[in-house]
Amino acid sequence: MKYLKPIILSSFFLFIISCILINHFLDHWTNPENKFRAKNSSYSANTIIIDDHFKFISISANYAFITYNDRKDMNTYTKSYGRELDEFAWNDHYIVATGRHDHSENTPLMYYIINKDTTEYEVYVTKENFENDLKRLDVHVELKGREYYDWYE
Repeated sequence: MKYLKPIILSSFFLFIISCILINHFLDHWTNPENKFRAKNSSYSANTIIIDDHFKFISISANYAFITYNDRKDMNTYTKSYGRELDEFAWNDHYIVATGRHDHSENTPLMYYIINKDTTEYEVYVTKENFENDLKRLDVHVELKGREYYDWYE
């Protein structure tokens, strides 16, 4: 009986420490680059700001697309690109992305190159043609999932 109180206190202390450690590792796993996360954002509901005119919008776990707005008012958009994008990246002149037309593994992966200066884009059905055009355009970016970027509401 006299050891019961120290055992309970020790167990409680270990439980609290375990919860803190688990929370830290889960947060790092879901946010590998330790990027900004707006208060009400989540993997399935966030906005990633590319620049004054382009942004990446996620409205579900599968449905994500890139938008363009010719004004700096970021609440609307005049063009959209893709439908179920998985990975993307950008530099000063181009945005590149991959995704499917529906999130079934049976549909082919599509590849996108968007010219930020003209807003024109190309869709590729083969990785080889996509990579060849990236080389031709001198675009060197690493495609990453949305978890690698800052999330805004």
